[in-house]
Amino acid sequence: MTADSTTLKLSLGAPVGLLNATIKVLSAHGYDTGAILKKCGIPENKLSDLSNRVTTEQYYAFNRYLIENTEVRGLGLLQGSEEKLKDYGIIGYAILCSENLRMALQIQDKYTPLGGPNYEFHSEIHEDYFAIICQGIDAPLPTRFCVEGVFAAMASVIRNCLPDDAKCSVVRLSYPAPDYVDLYEEIFGCPAEFDHERNELRYPKYLLEIPFTSANSVLRSFCLRECDRVIAGLNANNLLTEQVEAIIRSSSGSIPQFPIIAETLFISPRTLHRRLTEEGTTYRQIVENLRKRLAKEYLTETQLEQKEVAYLLGYAEPANFYHAFQRWFGCTPREFLQSQ
Repeated sequence: MTADSTTLKLSLGAPVGLLNATIKVLSAHGYDTGAILKKCGIPENKLSDLSNRVTTEQYYAFNRYLIENTEVRGLGLLQGSEEKLKDYGIIGYAILCSENLRMALQIQDKYTPLGGPNYEFHSEIHEDYFAIICQGIDAPLPTRFCVEGVFAAMASVIRNCLPDDAKCSVVRLSYPAPDYVDLYEEIFGCPAEFDHERNELRYPKYLLEIPFTSANSVLRSFCLRECDRVIAGLNANNLLTEQVEAIIRSSSGSIPQFPIIAETLFISPRTLHRRLTEEGTTYRQIVENLRKRLAKEYLTETQLEQKEVAYLLGYAEPANFYHAFQRWFGCTPREFLQSQ
């Protein structure tokens, strides 16, 4: 089951957390990451704020530059291994709150487009194993690089959600063996086989039912509802206000800067400001109204602590959230809950 590709008209680009994972790898290999970012036209300070995103084009240009100008063995593998669920925003939280791996894979299959560029894959369940399949990536990057990144990231997520003995059975690839096969076996902890018909990452079937310690049905339901709203809101036929709101929703725990929103929508900040004005609003008003609605929903529907709600709404300090809440509702969050 996959999200309707005809609905998702706009790309969310990539959260800077994915670039930070790559920067960590490059730094460990002695590269001047500041110079690389400058070459790619990405301000270095942009990566310090996890609410920021780069456009899909910037993400591809960044990786193309690395492929052509660096010599890191198995860059795709190392890049994917450093990525964490928190880097993916609301879809990452939904997966983390799953009951088990079976549910997590169902969620990932349905909302794959929210994972960012390159994340085109699905899962299959067989009699004694399940497999993650990665085929037909529509990206201006080498297939091997993309598959390595997808599989390494998936293996990292599964490893972090399950006990230490939850290991991959085999990884099969459609391309010839590179000169760093040892890195495959180190990262996946299993044999790597090449020149197969398709790319697949296999695991024992029993792993699907092991409970996640982070399972949270209430928060998961809320996150999935947000994922649906993001996908629906990104339809290019929607009002620009709705599209902007969908992009903000996808960045749970942060509020993207205005220029990032404009880049994601492929328009200039000036044009975005003008068109929002024509719709009778501003970016600040959209953020304020969305935070107000979500604050009420988080408090009444998820049973999250107030400081967690503050974080999910993009407030660095809980005190700032409390002040905003009193402005919106004329009472403190605690008083609001008591009245409910």
